[in-house]
Parts: sequence; structure tokens; C-alpha cells
Amino acid sequence: MSENAVVRPNLAPEGWRLPLLRRWFRTLVDIWQEALFPTVCIHCKRFLHPEAGVPEAFRSDDATLRKDAFCGLFCAACMEEVRLIRSPKCSVCGVPFWGDGETDHVCGNCEIRPRPFVSAEALGVYDGPLRSTVHALKYDGKLRVARILGKALYRYFTASRLKHTVDVIVPVPLHPVRLRQRGFNQSILLIQGWNKWSARDEEGGVGPVIRMEALRRIRNTRPQMSLGRKERQTNIIGAFDVHPRVSVEGQRVLLVDDVLTTGATVAECATVLLKAGAAKVDVLTVARTIEP
Repeated sequence: MSENAVVRPNLAPEGWRLPLLRRWFRTLVDIWQEALFPTVCIHCKRFLHPEAGVPEAFRSDDATLRKDAFCGLFCAACMEEVRLIRSPKCSVCGVPFWGDGETDHVCGNCEIRPRPFVSAEALGVYDGPLRSTVHALKYDGKLRVARILGKALYRYFTASRLKHTVDVIVPVPLHPVRLRQRGFNQSILLIQGWNKWSARDEEGGVGPVIRMEALRRIRNTRPQMSLGRKERQTNIIGAFDVHPRVSVEGQRVLLVDDVLTTGATVAECATVLLKAGAAKVDVLTVARTIEP
């Protein structure tokens, strides 16, 4: 540079422009999306006001189960219809007893037919708003639902006993044919944010390992939803195996799925994991059906 060259001073801190432009751009995008595609209640399709918040009546001292976990999915009226599953319930399959003054205990069905998993827990009953939400994710491809449901599951997991009794988290897999048809595995979507949230919450601590590929679906079975209880149990036999490059020897496994109906699918998965050497298996789902 010559002695006569003019050096223009930088009057602003270096790098200020890009972050500011990004903030402006994100704000414009949010305004545009809200104007063209306003958020609606998944269940009743009424518009959701972005600043509506959660009614105080829906808040709870129980950190594991709070309806405000579903904020952004339902309007206030539909949120009130969500039936969360709390104690007393079966300590194995998780079916609620809907009674006061009882403690968790093993239900009659689990006494008669022992399960291969230690426990199966669900956030709520698979009806009304929760049913609409699962359908919106699985069959309508509304992927934003997966993040909210996944965060609700994560909150339940971290506030429950499961956080301290699990080494590995495994999603229930889809067969490759079904995966190509749907385009995603909803069980994977439900836990894909857990590593990030865990890293933030644990502040350097080590939580359970997520093994997306631990289980494989090796047989393309008929859809379980179209079958009765006995058919579901026989339909799913031999449908899964543990990936040969994954070891679950001595591991305490948490299976994650969207819905528990008869429990046939998670029972088969648990059986396969136990045969591969897993120490025990627990199950966590968004919802479960309740027989009338």
C-alpha cells in the first residue's frame, strides 16, 4: 500500500451486519408465515392466537405431566379434552385405573399374561385431541407436530424415574417399504431433538445414548391398526431384529413409539432386545388406547 493511500475507518463493530440482517429476515419470515399460514388447532381447526398462552387451570405441580406441554397444538377448549394418564395405573402396561386413593399396581391382564418389558408409560389416552395429533403427524405429514410431541416426551422422561434407569433409547423401526411410502419414521422424529435438549440440560453431563439404528424391521407386516388383538400378536412375530453392528448387551433400553394399542409391537421389540442381551426394556409412547 502506498503512503498516499486512504484507509477508511470501520465505523461499526465487525460482523454486526449479518446477525442483524438475519434477525430482520427471520422476523419477516415469521410475519409472512403467520399471515399466509396461521396456526390452527390440530383437533378443531380453529385459529390459535400466538400470544394466547396456557390457562392456569391446565398447569400442574406434577412436572412429568402438564398439559402446557401441548401448547401450540390445541386451543384452550381442546386442551381441556386431553386426558393425561396419571397414577393410579398399572405399573407394567400403564393402563389407568381412574380411581382415587389407589397406588400403582399390576392389572389383571398383566398378572395373567406377563410382559417382556418392565413398564410401558404414555402421556395420555389415544382419543380426541391426542388422536388427531398423531394422525396429523403420521398420515398428513405435519412434521411440526413431531417437535412438540417430542419435547413433551422428553420433559416426561427427564422428570420421571426413567431418566435414571435407562442407558440406551431406541425408536420402534418401520420396514423400508413403509418408510419409503411415508417418507419418515414418526418414532425417530419424536426423539431426534433429545440429544440437543439433553446437552443443554445436562451442562456437559452424559445422558442415555440414542441408537436410531439398533432395531430393524425385517418383515413387512400388515398394518396393525387393521387387525384384532390376536391377529396383531401373530402378525408381528419375527418382524424385528437387532442390527448386527449394534450391541445392547447389558444395556437398559427405552423403546419409544407413538401409540401403544395392544402392546404387541413393543412386546415383540422387547423380546428381540432381551434375546440380544439387553438387561431390561421400558416403553414410552405419546398415547395409549383404553379398552371400553
